[in-house]
Amino acid sequence: MPFTIDVHHHILPDFFWRETNGQHGLVGGIAPAPWSRETTLSFMDDAEIDVAVTSISTPGVHMGDDARARALARRCNELSAELVQARPDRFGGFACLPLPDLDGSLGELAYALDVLGLDGVVLFSNARGIYLGDSRFDALFQELERRRAVVFLHPTASPDPTAHALGLPDSLIDFVADTTRAIAKLHYSDTFARTPNVKYIISHAGGTIPYLATRFDVVDQMGVIPDQAHRGPVADTLRRLYWDTALSWHDPVIEMLRSVVGIDHVVYGSDFPYLRRDLAIAGRRQLAQSEALSAAERKHVLGGTAASLLPRFAARAAARTEPAAARSTAGRASNDRLVTHPLEPADAAIMVALRTMAKPAKGMARGIAAREPFDALMENVQPRNDVTFEADTVGGISGLWAVPAQARSGAAILHLHGGWFNLGTAKAYRHLVGQIAARAGAKAFIPDYRLAPEHPFPAAPEDVLACYRGLAQAGIERIAITGDSAGGNLALVLASRVTAGDFAAQAALVAVAVMSPITDLSLSGETYETRAEADPFFTRPQVAELVHAYLGSADPRHPLASALHARCSALPALRIDVGDDEVLLDDSRRYFARAVAAGVDARLDVWMGMPHGFPSNIGTVNASARALDAIGMFLADKIRMVV
Repeated sequence: MPFTIDVHHHILPDFFWRETNGQHGLVGGIAPAPWSRETTLSFMDDAEIDVAVTSISTPGVHMGDDARARALARRCNELSAELVQARPDRFGGFACLPLPDLDGSLGELAYALDVLGLDGVVLFSNARGIYLGDSRFDALFQELERRRAVVFLHPTASPDPTAHALGLPDSLIDFVADTTRAIAKLHYSDTFARTPNVKYIISHAGGTIPYLATRFDVVDQMGVIPDQAHRGPVADTLRRLYWDTALSWHDPVIEMLRSVVGIDHVVYGSDFPYLRRDLAIAGRRQLAQSEALSAAERKHVLGGTAASLLPRFAARAAARTEPAAARSTAGRASNDRLVTHPLEPADAAIMVALRTMAKPAKGMARGIAAREPFDALMENVQPRNDVTFEADTVGGISGLWAVPAQARSGAAILHLHGGWFNLGTAKAYRHLVGQIAARAGAKAFIPDYRLAPEHPFPAAPEDVLACYRGLAQAGIERIAITGDSAGGNLALVLASRVTAGDFAAQAALVAVAVMSPITDLSLSGETYETRAEADPFFTRPQVAELVHAYLGSADPRHPLASALHARCSALPALRIDVGDDEVLLDDSRRYFARAVAAGVDARLDVWMGMPHGFPSNIGTVNASARALDAIGMFLADKIRMVV
């Protein structure tokens, strides 16, 4: 079961309940079961929750008296710290603050984070009628930004009496409405824009925000609310925030979150004990079985993404990302940069069938005669219905844009297709690149760079450099380069040229992700021998003929020809995915080792039993989806990190 972190988990000690619910009625109209540490741990065990990050719930601690609010906040925060100290393996904690008492809140923030060591803060949508984003709270948000804090945003009752005139409990409608009001205020007051390093987690999937996202966008396009330039598009803001699944775990909601904010920013929340125990357990199980999530996405939603926000739990989450068999062979490079993925039984059966079909054609070198069947093969990659394609010319190079329905502005992926420098087209590769673009949340351009033998080396590297320049000159601010096979070689060579200053730095190169790259055109890798039988497609003589058609008499060790011999010390974050059953395996292993030695933030994922080009088998092979999911999350994270 994936490592699970519950970011929406309430403590409800008697002293808090008496202070906030006694004379004021039941908050939200709900009377939860009595709370204790023991009942909480029992629930966590039954729900298979590894860690609960606790917080108090609405109405917060301020009931009208600053001194009493400060005292109650201190008592709640010290209880949270006691839970963490007693069971650091099971608990984290978000501190509460006595807003709208600003001075008291700044003091309690310092005490809770610096002395008690809590993991972040919980803020409520409004504090006695003053909404988050109000200028009276600017000093608090400046301090949260300075600390790069994690902020858990929870609803509370609206201060407007008419909001309660229906006689319905606030938990039914008004809590989600007040979350919406708070997010709107934070966005349109430019508070989100002024706090780019604060990690905001929004309760209950954002209230009604995902449903209203298009409405917000239309209002921005019409210029109804001035000064949009300061805060940027609302779509970018929403994709920067994190959204929990409390009372929002059903597949239609998950799909809406995928579309509006990206699955990489969804985190698990139970809302226990306000949500009844059996319902909270059912919600956790619904996510574990959801058909709206791939296995890799489920791991990130349940715990992986939260662990990236809460460093205390990152190591434990990482230890649960692979089955035990994989963990025994993973991480042999420093800092677990090398990960080996075991072959799943279902995939093993498919690989047997694939090898049987491929065997008659293994080693055949048909040159340009293979172009039409190769394109037909790539055309069969499973398409996505949320990606459209547009023809364009960038930097003088024609190609296709793959445009996902939700794409970050100012960012683009440049994908360089494979085909051993002799084969492949943007049109044929569009579905594979669409899979990557949708997962990354960024549009991707696929150039039709010139192919050998008609246009031998160095035509292809010059074309892709021209294309990169064209993207930068078109105003793209953040670029990630991806590539597969020969395109992986071109991607790494291009990244080397860009980071060496081969052109004016008009855009930030934020990441490189390559699949089964050809990095050494001298063909000196040992796996040409050790994987000769395992590789279902290629032999050294076949590869040598294709490479010769590209290089002609050029030196295969030229830095523009072989990425292995190009400068790599200044590369951005790098991810390499390769099958273990490839003659090209050593090309990836040697490049990875060289990149790590040069100080590059590099990771190599080796997929057992997988052949060259296995990600194109999406929809058939589980490892294909897992690899594409991981590549997409890597790219989304790196594209988003650059401000």
